[in-house]
Amino acid sequence: MKKNLSLFLAILLSLLLFISACGEAAPPPQNGEPSDSSFDWDDAMQNIWLDGKKISLPFTLEELGEEYRFNERAHSDEEEQIVRTSIEKAGERIINATLIGCTVNNYNEKSIIIGLSMFESKTFPVDFGVYNLRLGQEISEEGIFDLFKDESSIMSLESGYEYMKSNGQYVSFQVLNGKITFLTIRNNKEEY
Repeated sequence: MKKNLSLFLAILLSLLLFISACGEAAPPPQNGEPSDSSFDWDDAMQNIWLDGKKISLPFTLEELGEEYRFNERAHSDEEEQIVRTSIEKAGERIINATLIGCTVNNYNEKSIIIGLSMFESKTFPVDFGVYNLRLGQEISEEGIFDLFKDESSIMSLESGYEYMKSNGQYVSFQVLNGKITFLTIRNNKEEY
């Protein structure tokens, strides 16, 4: 009887785990080893992770969820209609955001977010990543160049790297002691 009950519980647990995993995409890798595929811009913009949620860039705060708010403090470039502010959850700032098509006087939860940037934080750790890069991830220079197969597509900067698809479309990240400590993503296409 105990054997049958144990077997039944094991099967039930397996089934529940399988059902809960259906429809969920896997988060980016933790270990710094790139996946089988090299960096693809369009795929990357569909595979951004923020606070445990998969999002696409651009997106709106409304799409992220009700528990998120824009910080009231914002800066803007009135001529380009670009606002720089931060996103908060439970009153804590979690990430910096760049919005387009608005000013400090009219941005709201429906404004289009085209950029995100964040430093690694021990006080309020938030899961943030794009494609195969994750804030806090350990990564070697070899791992970076393996991910960006076309070495001409990745620029080595003083303390990090930048992949630029075009003007206004880039991923930039800082690596200190073999770990990604800053990550910024911007997807500013002209059609917004």
